[in-house]
Amino acid sequence: MKSSPESILQKILHFPLTRIITGIAFLITVPSLINKWILNPALSEIIPNESVEQMIRWTISIFLVIFLYIILFKIYERRKISEFAFRPAGRENIMGFLLGGLLVGCIILVLMISGSISFTILNPVTIIFKPLILFILLALMEEIIFRGIIYRITEQSLGTWIALIISAILFGIVHITNDHADFPGILSAASGGIMLGVLYTIKGRLWYPLAVHVGWNFFQYFFGLPVSGLDNFQYFMNASREGPAWFVGGGFGIENSFITIFLILGLSGFLLYRVRTMGKIIKPFWKK
Repeated sequence: MKSSPESILQKILHFPLTRIITGIAFLITVPSLINKWILNPALSEIIPNESVEQMIRWTISIFLVIFLYIILFKIYERRKISEFAFRPAGRENIMGFLLGGLLVGCIILVLMISGSISFTILNPVTIIFKPLILFILLALMEEIIFRGIIYRITEQSLGTWIALIISAILFGIVHITNDHADFPGILSAASGGIMLGVLYTIKGRLWYPLAVHVGWNFFQYFFGLPVSGLDNFQYFMNASREGPAWFVGGGFGIENSFITIFLILGLSGFLLYRVRTMGKIIKPFWKK
């Protein structure tokens, strides 16, 4: 018996690649249009201070993106959106943020012990709040796209191992256009993609990998370091690094250091071991 046109259409709409493309397109396009045509004009009229207006607009955008993700996939996939479950949000955000900071701290400690880095305070600590909001928004977009959409949907179909490889490679590739990007920096970003993907598999939620991502980026900025090559911030403090780029990271920042790559790969390996012992490795569809 031939399939009806409706059933064929449903298969196309719910095919993993279709869901990935649709989700990414929707969550990039719709928030951008809302910002351009609604938030920016409205807030600019009532808030004369440009910096304050940006902070408020970015904060609204954070909640907007989460809301749009929940609505889209609740309707599209007809399910409860557990990856943004409210109850564990506070705990996982705090713990993830601290873990991201701890990882940065470990790398800085090695550089300090070797005499390769020193710090001077440049501005009042209040200067950190605007970049913090921006880092939350940017990390949220990346986590939703790479873990919430690409990794989650690919893992459901092709299994954990293939999903990790695909999402990590793509996560590394998007950093190629950053200033001072080279192979160690791309490898570091891909390694971070593996770690964040495994954290999502362990928790089944986006809060923890999102918070780790925010903490990782924010604490690099806090200590006056470029974040994946991005260096156009007003810094709270300045970090002076001396030594070869393979050790101190060069213009791309400490993510370009072999210390970072070894640390992230080592932690990713430990987390993968944990996932296996917890029985959370998802098999590809042809092995189920």
